[in-house]
Amino acid sequence: MRRLGSDGLSYVQVVLLIFGFLGASVLIFLFGFAVGQDMALRQTQQSEQVTRAPVPPRQPTTPAVPGGGVDASFYKELQEKAEKRLAATAEPAAAETTAPVAAPPSATPTALKPTATRRKTEAPRPTATRRATPPRPPS
Repeated sequence: MRRLGSDGLSYVQVVLLIFGFLGASVLIFLFGFAVGQDMALRQTQQSEQVTRAPVPPRQPTTPAVPGGGVDASFYKELQEKAEKRLAATAEPAAAETTAPVAAPPSATPTALKPTATRRKTEAPRPTATRRATPPRPPS
């Protein structure tokens, strides 16, 4: 048989090496596939072993209301302060809405005329052009 190199492998040895690598890859893949299936099966078996017990319904809790052992005057003071703040913010807003609103000045026809200094300008043109093909080397 002819050798690929003077110190290298022959054609038969290269073919055997390639097929040996492919066969080992297939075996490793199949082994991993089997291990994955086994792990998935064990996880489903463990999840089936979980027992579920009925949970008794919760007792409805009453919301905390002021009064039971708390000084009610504190809450009354809070409410009065809130009403005063609300009234203070509502008064300026009411005064603003009752004030007459001045009409904006109307546009005059002279304001819309273009001036003589305005000119139409053109967009700048590119100064350099790009070649579609690369330059040829000098011969």
